[in-house]
Amino acid sequence: SLCQILESAVGNESRTLEPQMDSVLSALHAQICSSMESHTQMLARNRNEGLRCFTVLASTFPDHLLLFLLPKLEASNPRVRVGTLIILKQVINSAASLMEVKKPMILAAVRQPLQDPSNQV
Repeated sequence: SLCQILESAVGNESRTLEPQMDSVLSALHAQICSSMESHTQMLARNRNEGLRCFTVLASTFPDHLLLFLLPKLEASNPRVRVGTLIILKQVINSAASLMEVKKPMILAAVRQPLQDPSNQV
C-alpha cells in the first residue's frame, strides 16, 4: 500500500521524500477532499489509507505538513476545509506528542472555520 511505501521512504530519519512532499501532500489532500461526499466502502477504505499516509508523513515532516494544511482552512470551498479539518484531526490524534508544541499555531488557524456559518463546515 502507499502507506507502507511512505513508511519505508521516511524510515531511519531519511529525507529522500522531502523534494516530493508538496506533490504527495497535494495528491493525498485531493483524495481525502474528493471522497467526502461518497459513502461507498471502497472510497472509505481509500480515505482511511490516505489518512494513515498523513499520519506517517506527520511523524517525519510535521512542520511541512502543517505549512501545507493550515492555509487550506481559508479556502472558499467547504469540501477543502472539511477535508483539511478531518486530516488535522487524524494527525493530532495519531501524532499527539509531535503536535503538542504546534497547538497554538493549529488553534489560530482553526478559528476561522469555527466562525463559518455554513453547516457544511
